[in-house]
Amino acid sequence: MSDLERRIGVAAESIDWPAVDLSAAVMRRLRVEERPQRRLALPPRLVAVSIAIVLVMIGILTPWGRKAVADFLGVAGISINWGERPDVVGADLELGE
Repeated sequence: MSDLERRIGVAAESIDWPAVDLSAAVMRRLRVEERPQRRLALPPRLVAVSIAIVLVMIGILTPWGRKAVADFLGVAGISINWGERPDVVGADLELGE
């Protein structure tokens, strides 16, 4: 043991420490002061952006959504058909090598 450790030991023995168990008092206080559960509150801006994204996706991905957007924009004659790919007419175009 070094001289410093011995001096610290002597100083510690000369200090009058309280005989209180602080850990038990702290644990009691923590149990009493438990925080209530809070709901997760989303910011209004995040909610608005999320709703806008969902509406845009519905407008893009559904046929009736695309028709509603076309009607709203005043574009007549839009027809989007999903089906098999048509046969290519004039496949031998001789465009070079």
